[in-house]
Amino acid sequence: MKQGLQALEIGETAQELLAAAGARWNVLAAVRGAIYISNPDRDLLWITDRPDALHPRAILIPGMPRHVPQCGDRLGGSDGLLRCQTFCMVWHQAETWTAREASNLDQLGIEFTDRVIDAIRQATNPEQDLVVIGQSEVAAEGGGQPAARESASNAMARDLARSTGILSRVKVGRDVLRVLRAASRIVGLGQGLTPVGDDILGGYLYALRAAGNAHGMTFGIDWEGVIAWVRDLAQHTNVISHCLLLDHARGVACAPLAALMRAALEGARGAQLVQLASDVSGIGASSGRGLLAGVTAACEVLRTLRGGPLSRSTGLEGNASGHSRRSGIARVC
Repeated sequence: MKQGLQALEIGETAQELLAAAGARWNVLAAVRGAIYISNPDRDLLWITDRPDALHPRAILIPGMPRHVPQCGDRLGGSDGLLRCQTFCMVWHQAETWTAREASNLDQLGIEFTDRVIDAIRQATNPEQDLVVIGQSEVAAEGGGQPAARESASNAMARDLARSTGILSRVKVGRDVLRVLRAASRIVGLGQGLTPVGDDILGGYLYALRAAGNAHGMTFGIDWEGVIAWVRDLAQHTNVISHCLLLDHARGVACAPLAALMRAALEGARGAQLVQLASDVSGIGASSGRGLLAGVTAACEVLRTLRGGPLSRSTGLEGNASGHSRRSGIARVC
């Protein structure tokens, strides 16, 4: 007998994709706390019981199914249901979730980048994290002699640190695409569904995009070129990570990262920002710390690129929610 599940919240992208008539899905991966599924068009969704995984592509449920489907299993969706061999989930009455950008009426507080960098440093140790992540990723591979594993972990840590440093060396917006290409060696670097190299790039791109979107500015960044560059990375990382990297380049992120950037853009500071940075740091085994390393590099860039409204203070403390919810029945096409 199939287990019945009820979706609590559903991302707006997930809602739209599931509402498509005759939608068919395959399981890409089933890991602790998440089931990743994809349709023939390679659109990605995930089912999770972790609120920190909320995203326009996510479906939040109270608890994961007792029997998790296997990679390659098929799922069908229709009439507000998503079903497979082991469970049947009602999603059409779920609350809709979407990440909100900072209001156009808000202005960036003084020393925006300094406040973000300081909060991240209080919540984590970005430089040390790169070493720890490098060591843990290589250890997870297993095999080989201890000395060889140590050498490999040091090499990975050096690549991560060097490439993260390269990302911050932007003098004008048009340099962003150039430094991304120079740092491309970290694409796919590391184990897991989202390798830490991809996480760093994702945090970097999202922070730049979020800051620009909040005030209708591009900073001279060729975003069409950036997205084309990310598209070309498909063969260098896995399907899940590549989709998320594209989302970051478009200005779409998970709830904790969206909340951090929105609060910072609206003038939040001190303990509020530190807590939000800590929330991001807790994502996955290394993903959160990778994202924050990328945000830090982006803030170094924004120090150089900022001007006009980027340097004006409003004294606002801001809203840390970073997202909005609205109740209602999803339309089934």
